[in-house]
Amino acid sequence: MTIALAEEMWQGHTLAIGQMGRISGAAAVGNHCIWCDLPPGDRAVCLLPEAPWRACCRCYLARLAAMITWCDWHDHIARCTPCKHGEKCFVARGRRHLHQEAAALLGEPLRCFPCNEEVTGQDLVVAVIWEGDTSPHPGYAHVLCLAHHTKEGQP
Repeated sequence: MTIALAEEMWQGHTLAIGQMGRISGAAAVGNHCIWCDLPPGDRAVCLLPEAPWRACCRCYLARLAAMITWCDWHDHIARCTPCKHGEKCFVARGRRHLHQEAAALLGEPLRCFPCNEEVTGQDLVVAVIWEGDTSPHPGYAHVLCLAHHTKEGQP
């Protein structure tokens, strides 16, 4: 079991609410969950103090679990010598599996940033941060797509 520190929880919270996407009219004023667009109920989570956006407890906790497990997997890859050299690492495999279980609760397929193909359990993928136009986005890349993308001289 991983116990997250307050700053790790805040990082997970920040990344989770960064995945809001397009918000409906009812969600924009706080009457519906920003993710499932249903009334959030009495256990609603206020996402930002300065905005009326709320989420139902189920959606918020699913997003938070997905972000925390993604960060755990990504941070491991960045520090692990076998992972850096493209070698087999059972710790990374376990962290990926935990993340995929958490991400499955979101009901959205995982997609490779470079090729936009759905990531399956058999694919060789890594957790990556993709620099977007306005902010960085946590995501995934097939190792071969990432190698090809980097080889072309792109970041």
